[in-house]
Amino acid sequence: MRAAAAAAPGAAALVDGGRVVTWAELAEEVARAVAWLDREGWANPDRLAGRGVQRPVVALTGDASAAGVVRLLALIETGLAPLVLHPRWTAAERAAAVATAGVVPILDSVEKWAATPAGPALAAPPDDERALAAIFTSGSAGTPRAAVLSRRAVVAAAAASAANLGWFEDDRWLLSLTPAHVGGLSVLTRALLARTAIVLAPAGPFDVGGFIETVAASRVTLASLVPTMLHRLLECTPVWTPPRALRAILLGGAAATPALLARAAERDLPVLTTYGLTETCAQVATQRPGAIDRDPRGATPPLPGVEVRIVAGEIQVRGPSLFSGYLTPGGIDLPLEPGGWFATGDLGRVDEAGNLHVHGRSDDRIRSSGEGVDPHEIETVLLDFGGVAEACVFAVADEQRGEVVAAALVPAGPVLDLTGLAQHCSRRLAAFKRPRLVVVLDRMPVAPSGKVARRAVAASVGDRLVPFDITS
Repeated sequence: MRAAAAAAPGAAALVDGGRVVTWAELAEEVARAVAWLDREGWANPDRLAGRGVQRPVVALTGDASAAGVVRLLALIETGLAPLVLHPRWTAAERAAAVATAGVVPILDSVEKWAATPAGPALAAPPDDERALAAIFTSGSAGTPRAAVLSRRAVVAAAAASAANLGWFEDDRWLLSLTPAHVGGLSVLTRALLARTAIVLAPAGPFDVGGFIETVAASRVTLASLVPTMLHRLLECTPVWTPPRALRAILLGGAAATPALLARAAERDLPVLTTYGLTETCAQVATQRPGAIDRDPRGATPPLPGVEVRIVAGEIQVRGPSLFSGYLTPGGIDLPLEPGGWFATGDLGRVDEAGNLHVHGRSDDRIRSSGEGVDPHEIETVLLDFGGVAEACVFAVADEQRGEVVAAALVPAGPVLDLTGLAQHCSRRLAAFKRPRLVVVLDRMPVAPSGKVARRAVAASVGDRLVPFDITS
């Protein structure tokens, strides 16, 4: 923070509605928080042992507010790495998450720094391998795990992103995701390293109107969305035309269908598909701005410095942005393959041009009557039917077949023609791949990250599924 304030004291650091905070002003706020942490004993490793802290990590709720940004930056400044908890988790979820990581204290009272005068400069000694933060994975492979991200990894990830997108002095990146997700934390760290501005999104869940207003009023140049958010943006009326200042919308968190990408291209939205994960400090592969040969299915070239290979259909990655391991009660677990490769659990392939095609998770596959079924393939077919706006395919246990295919559907209009959809599926899919159970929803359930969470959808709609005529 001191370096950022010295390099760009009068440049915008935080934009919160009509309030603009410079890097010098933000550094002063962070200094107050650091002084409070020091006074209360949180910044002193020797005193932390008495509070049950076995490692330099404490849990902290990561809300995307001005106060939340100051809290995180103050902890990073002192070298006390935050284990960032999602602000929408319940008390029980917070307790369970902290227990899986083996972290005892939860620190959520730093707002008291406001009445604390800034003290002498206090910062952790340089150490590239020191933990900068610990972020929980999305849980797509089961229980979320706390991935430790070192300073080395965060700096390398920011550099790789900058090599692709570029850093411009007037950049303003919209913080639309909580810093409890690596995509949200990365907005903070990239802006800190580039001395560019962070624009705070309106509080609460994603709102299309609030997004459009903030992008225009705060002159946002970069934004990150998941496909569900983009779909709602494309559906809004009147039709939204992005302002010229918005130079890129990074689209990640889940697979985007070719139809969604085509609609975005028709509307001249500067969408760049991206693939990444918590364990790699966000991006692994991202489309290049201005490229005229972008794959219509959203395939992406790996970022500079990131290596990708496919082993038995699974995507494996390595590079300097790789995490240090998972926090556990017994220590840090770093599960790497020989040669330092990390097995992502995602399926994919690399084409002749070097683009990465992601096919979904290996553990998402459905086994029906001895056949392997890829839910992403079925979702693509369902979405190709003009009446379906959103689709989520999942497995339902079946005594005869082991598992059968089920689908949650959001119609594009007032009524969904299920007979026509069944006929469409019969033309495009083998009988064992066709949904046998469906539910029609007004809106798809999403996880706090904005992703459509397959397991959560299956759990929430199980009692509303009805038989679907698969016309076999």
